Amino acid sequence: MRKVVSIPSYSTATLGLVDGDLNVGEGSIIKAENGLDSIKVSGIVSCKGDCQFKCGLTAETLNGRDGDITIEGNLSVNNVKIRRGGLHVTGNISAKTLDVDKRVTVGGDFNVEKANVGGILEVNGNTKTINVSVGGTFKAHGNVEMETIDVGGSIEVKGGVKGLEIEVGGSFKGGGPVEVKRISAGGMIEIEGKVNIEDIDVGGTVTINGGEVKGEIKVGGTFKTKDSLKFNKINVGGSV
Repeated sequence: MRKVVSIPSYSTATLGLVDGDLNVGEGSIIKAENGLDSIKVSGIVSCKGDCQFKCGLTAETLNGRDGDITIEGNLSVNNVKIRRGGLHVTGNISAKTLDVDKRVTVGGDFNVEKANVGGILEVNGNTKTINVSVGGTFKAHGNVEMETIDVGGSIEVKGGVKGLEIEVGGSFKGGGPVEVKRISAGGMIEIEGKVNIEDIDVGGTVTINGGEVKGEIKVGGTFKTKDSLKFNKINVGGSV
């Protein structure tokens, strides 16, 4: 049986290496020992309510419920699961899976194989993932490298995008080049960089800055390109 270290609610604890599991009560603050920028937990970290780590965290798993978890540093875990709460990390996130009901904010890079966020995902650095599913809004201030992105609301990427498929219920805005096989949007697509895309399927309007669409362009509203575009087939309900 693994050792369990429990931190009472509304208390402050200073830790270094925890050989076992760590249970953190609501309103607690965790600090790293002098000379350390993070704490290491060999097992599972479980948080109840709002919990604050004034340091980075390395663990097997991070679980939370009924509150937000704040990590003032880097987070490195295999799995993250937070119910009825959010996650805020000032540094980088590295994980295999991430499942958070509400909002996730990342000050650095987001390196997660599979992510499911119920509300908002905002990444200030670069994003590298296999699959991301977001119920509301995905905002990336850096570059995005992925296989599939599925967002119910809107996507805004200030850097470049490279991957397989983007599907968004509302709008997609890209500030850099976009290289994907397929992009589908219920509303609007606006891309400032060059495109290298197989197929575009949009219910509303499309504005791009040239490039190549190898397959088909299907647009319910208007289609506009600011620079020369090489394409195979186009079907536009409105104006071109």
